[in-house]
Amino acid sequence: AIAMVDVDHLKQINDQYGYSVGNQVLQNVAAKITNLSANGEAFCYSGGKFTVLFRGKSVADALPHLEAFRKAVETSPFTLRDRGRPLKKPDTPAADSSSRKELSVTISIGVAVKQGALRTPNDLVAASDAALYEAKHTGRNRVVLSGAVRARAAAAG
Repeated sequence: AIAMVDVDHLKQINDQYGYSVGNQVLQNVAAKITNLSANGEAFCYSGGKFTVLFRGKSVADALPHLEAFRKAVETSPFTLRDRGRPLKKPDTPAADSSSRKELSVTISIGVAVKQGALRTPNDLVAASDAALYEAKHTGRNRVVLSGAVRARAAAAG
């Protein structure tokens, strides 16, 4: 199985808070993706996307882990760093944390598996990318299976 992962509304985060915050969000998601179990291998893809490869695993094997990863990102608030924050951690931290702002971050995930017409790595990447865009167009913050995977599951009953 292969999954394509993208941070929801990353462009808006970059536009509103700057690219350094967008990069911090990507680093935060990357740190969480390394905790993904089921032997998923994560790779930086492009434009803020990640690809996760589950060698020898079915969608049924990978799906619970991808859903847990999605929920981990959703439930972990991202705290924006204060612009006046000192470069070095002070000996006594400031008592007032009212200037801290939390940003809600979510991800969308598309999943495909080698089957039927999906035989080559390029086929799988294209199918998981199409499923990712379906996740984005149907509300974001979700995991969507490629059409071929859904069709096979429906045929199996």
